[in-house]
Amino acid sequence: MKITISYCLYSILLPLISLAQPQLTTEPGTYDNTSQVEELKHRKHIERQLTLLKNEGEVIPIRQVSTPALATVSIGEKNLTPFQQGITRYTACPHFNLDFENSPAKLAQLETQLQPFSTVIIGIHQFIPLGSSTALGTSTQEFIKQLMKQHTVIVAFFRPAAELKRYAFLANAQALLLAHQDDPTTGDLAGQLLFGGIGAKGKLEFAIDDLFQVNDGLVTQGGFRLKYTLPEELHIHSALLSHRIDSVVRLGLTEKAFPGCQVLAAKNGKVFFQKSYGYHTYQYQNKVKDDDVYDLASVTKVTAATLALMKMVEEGKIDLDAPFSTYWKDFKKKEKANFTVREVLAHYARLHPYIVYWQQAVRKNGKFKCHTFKTDSNKRYNARVSKDLYMHRKFRKKVYKAIRQSPLNPGKEYVYSGLSFLLYPEIIKHLTGQNFDQFLQTQFYQPLGASNLTFNPYETLPAQRIVPTEYDSLFRKGQIHGFVHDEAAAVMGGISGNAGLFSNANDLAKVLQMWLQNGTYAGTRYLKEATVKEFTRCQYCEEGNRRGLGFDKPLLEHKERGSVAVSASMQSFGHTGFTGTLIWADPSKDLVFIFLSNRVYPTRENKKLYSLNIRPAIHEILYQLQDSYQASSKD
Repeated sequence: MKITISYCLYSILLPLISLAQPQLTTEPGTYDNTSQVEELKHRKHIERQLTLLKNEGEVIPIRQVSTPALATVSIGEKNLTPFQQGITRYTACPHFNLDFENSPAKLAQLETQLQPFSTVIIGIHQFIPLGSSTALGTSTQEFIKQLMKQHTVIVAFFRPAAELKRYAFLANAQALLLAHQDDPTTGDLAGQLLFGGIGAKGKLEFAIDDLFQVNDGLVTQGGFRLKYTLPEELHIHSALLSHRIDSVVRLGLTEKAFPGCQVLAAKNGKVFFQKSYGYHTYQYQNKVKDDDVYDLASVTKVTAATLALMKMVEEGKIDLDAPFSTYWKDFKKKEKANFTVREVLAHYARLHPYIVYWQQAVRKNGKFKCHTFKTDSNKRYNARVSKDLYMHRKFRKKVYKAIRQSPLNPGKEYVYSGLSFLLYPEIIKHLTGQNFDQFLQTQFYQPLGASNLTFNPYETLPAQRIVPTEYDSLFRKGQIHGFVHDEAAAVMGGISGNAGLFSNANDLAKVLQMWLQNGTYAGTRYLKEATVKEFTRCQYCEEGNRRGLGFDKPLLEHKERGSVAVSASMQSFGHTGFTGTLIWADPSKDLVFIFLSNRVYPTRENKKLYSLNIRPAIHEILYQLQDSYQASSKD
């Protein structure tokens, strides 16, 4: 299908992309998505053909994705397969590869490596190694049989149906998926089927000995988790979508608003755009990949602190209309004693915006005071702030004291403040008995399969997957990489409610989709519908305050000056981050938008992300493109 953009329509669309930036000029033209339409037909055909022959105990779709629940083994492929790559979208798990013929020693070693995992997913491929057979060797078959005795085994058979006759023992697996063929699209969709991104529909066209009969094939429902598809499935023109978003991002890269970024969009639970651009830094050595993690900055306020508080409220451990001092005793007998939790979360409690805590540790000569920071660690200096800087274990008390003594704003009006978000980790620990990060991992991130949502990624992730932020010449005296950029979160040991969380766009999408689905995802209820609606609604609109509880909302007036699309509905919610991040969900459109960048590299003085209106321009494209597609089709 070809779409020709009329000059009239083009004049409407161009401002949506560039927001009147003169640098971005693109002549109206013709965008052909014929190949994408054909690819969608091909994908739909494969979806219909994937045949679930066995599903004992309804293990498909897979429900448990918490580490160490799963491992994969691909047989017949030497490298990571598209099947395995697709699985990594849903959960982090180790991947192993075997030949068709394997030595007993190699199989014994792998059997030991797989012992911690309750479920093993086996992909049997038809890659033909040079000079070897494509038949499963006897030792490999015995290995699979042994695994079936010790684990829940799910087999995906990427070979013609007739070949199942040779391997009747595969019918003993808890689940058996017949994929019929081995190509990247089939591998991708097979992975989505196992995790419920798509459902099983296929039926056998002929009997396979006495194992399976004609029309055998179990049916499962899709939409259990996010689906990854082409824009055409949502009636969005791929070529036009890519052209528009690429143009805006290219402007940002050319103007050095950021060295690289990730962009993700999902609608109706379907991820239809996911792309990484540019590099980690302006040295142009490490390209941004989809699994790289960014410092989320203040996006942490909603994806960590607010998320935990939502759980506390619905469990009755926090009352939104009780004084904040009920839960933070340090505010008792102070001017701050009577502010409610609701007022604090809506940035309506007259709290001071920000305190530069680390400056309390510095003498006039620039050196650190005693009992503050040192360049080496010991029992007293045990909180790592950066690569070569450690904080005294009692310095945190100075932070709490500074918050307690901070002045109040004179009038009751909306003033964005991060002070309370430094206190929530201790409040959550007191109410739950778990450390803040541990509570979030066990209650939300791990069950969601969002393993890339983490604090202090330098502890668990390879450096090449972590995007660096600013060069800190004042406090930490070096390049910030793997440590939180925000200084307030840094002096909390990197684990805070105001900043500190890192993630890629894909795992953030799971959290946003859970909110859009009123607290449920993959068959699990994380939050009550009433809780989600209460936290995401505007709390003090009549007083001119747009905020929800923790969440940001669209501007009440002059929306073109905001951080999100002008078309974002008043039902929508999300948050921005100082490092150049944005997450946003709109229930009225069932739309998720995520933009991650490190615009503060190498300095926070770079404001071009804002002056070029990069984020709202991309966001607006997502709202307008379906209408423009339909309008253009009539030209």
